[in-house]
Amino acid sequence: MVYYGGLYADDEYDLKINSPMGGYGFGTRTPRAAGDFNGDGSNDLVQYHYSSKTILIYFGGLGFDDEPEYQINDTSFTNYTTRIDFINDFANGVGDDILINQTRNGYSDYYGYSWDPIQNGKPDYVLRNFFKSSGLSVASGDFNNDGITEIFAGSHYDNNYGTPGGQINLYDTMHVYVSSESIENKIHSLAVFPNPVRSVLNISYNSNGYEPVRLKIVDVMGKTHFAEEFVPMDNGENVFRIITSSWVPGIYIIKVQQGSFLETTKFVVTKH
Repeated sequence: MVYYGGLYADDEYDLKINSPMGGYGFGTRTPRAAGDFNGDGSNDLVQYHYSSKTILIYFGGLGFDDEPEYQINDTSFTNYTTRIDFINDFANGVGDDILINQTRNGYSDYYGYSWDPIQNGKPDYVLRNFFKSSGLSVASGDFNNDGITEIFAGSHYDNNYGTPGGQINLYDTMHVYVSSESIENKIHSLAVFPNPVRSVLNISYNSNGYEPVRLKIVDVMGKTHFAEEFVPMDNGENVFRIITSSWVPGIYIIKVQQGSFLETTKFVVTKH
């Protein structure tokens, strides 16, 4: 049930959202804090559908209704999902991230999902917990005022499973890798300039290898405006230029991927 706020707020629900997939457990797992997943300035509603193991996102704003606009169908989801939360952007992407706690392979880790119009159904990063028990509390923010988001994730048990106590993990890196591959031979230090841009956008990134790079630019509605795969010209800083003079003014999202490493940022195209 959704209750709208404002001058006419009352004890009657304004919108009823039914499970689009049937099953059970719908409505029992939703973030406790508000969050803007796609970065459009409106808070979004998120539900985890237990029986289908799917994250459903309902975009907020004037067009908010009972139909999900975005789904995350991660085939590796387990039924041991204890909570789902919004956290501040942790993967250098757009909007707030969704963090879901799951028990896999005997440990209860945190799996982070950032806004991605491609909807590939895979986590953008994994925060290792190494506890047998699930995390019951999560907080995010720039706690040490260094300009980088940190995440506090607590567990009500320590490493000795069954022993009363507790422990809090602090995750303080901007780039977390899904795979076990080394940071070497991966792109980093993605930058776009000028931003805002009118006619020519420069995309700068560093590479320590020559593995192919995939570059994709979409708008906030998910429409692709540029997509290309190429091999870095230099083992180090590379600059790629794109003509944007014919593009419609607005916010665009750029995604650069090399191997398992991914960086995402946004830029604005303005009128001439």
